[in-house]
Amino acid sequence: MTCEPQREYEQTSNGVLCVLVIELPCMTDAGTLGDAATADAGDVCAACSLYLDGGTSCSTLPTADGRGVIAYCEGEACCIGGRAPSGFLPRRVRAPNPTAARLARMAQLESASVDAFRALHADLARLGAPRSLLIAIDAAASDEVRHARMVTRAAERFGARVPRASVPRPLAARSVEQLASENAEEGCVRETFGAAIATMQAERASDPRIRRMMRVIANDELGHAALAWRIGRWFEARLDSEATVRVANTRLGALLRLRAELSAEGPGDEVLGLPDARSLRAVLDAMGKALETGDLTARAA
Repeated sequence: MTCEPQREYEQTSNGVLCVLVIELPCMTDAGTLGDAATADAGDVCAACSLYLDGGTSCSTLPTADGRGVIAYCEGEACCIGGRAPSGFLPRRVRAPNPTAARLARMAQLESASVDAFRALHADLARLGAPRSLLIAIDAAASDEVRHARMVTRAAERFGARVPRASVPRPLAARSVEQLASENAEEGCVRETFGAAIATMQAERASDPRIRRMMRVIANDELGHAALAWRIGRWFEARLDSEATVRVANTRLGALLRLRAELSAEGPGDEVLGLPDARSLRAVLDAMGKALETGDLTARAA
């Protein structure tokens, strides 16, 4: 029995890869589809090592037709925070405790978000976006500079060292649809969800300095979420009907991936006010329909 990867879901997350989902049809030695229930889970999970470097766990489920298996390769915990730029790859963090590690990952993402907004500004300026939109993007980049400094100091206070993550520069100018799709995932879904969680942290964190920091970040991120939907509307006015549907599907796919990633989250963090996996999924489920349809734009604007 052999199980070869057939489809690998996009390896994106808000900062740190959490779950990689691989669908594998299992073939018998005769070359026909076999029964997933008889597949060697160890062989199936070996596929995870093709995509992730160590430190992973794996769980499996049979496919709906019972003739294959889906492997869930779990990596490091998610980092909920700002807008991740295309190609963002966080560096591994050495920290004395989970709180410090989470803050260090968050600091990397906040720093990378500066690059994301600056690249977005350049792209929208090239496309002739209105000055008011460009000014708002510039302001968001400045917010992220401040966030990165604040979170880095917090991570260091808890004993972590924050490495600078690598953010590759785009090799070619991106099309309106490419930019709209990236904004749909990173802005309309992930940044909006991150703003909601930051708001919770601002109220729940047991560390008073973290609460003060998260109040600033939450207020800014709510503004960034509103900006993402505003940018999305600007893009939509420049797309044909087929492209608009594809971007909407990107947003839906981002929701599904984010929910899968949140399943890899373990216990919450009382110091940071971060909910556990079950609570995070509940928040996403409560927001899901609005994020899917865009009905929250009036409340976010």
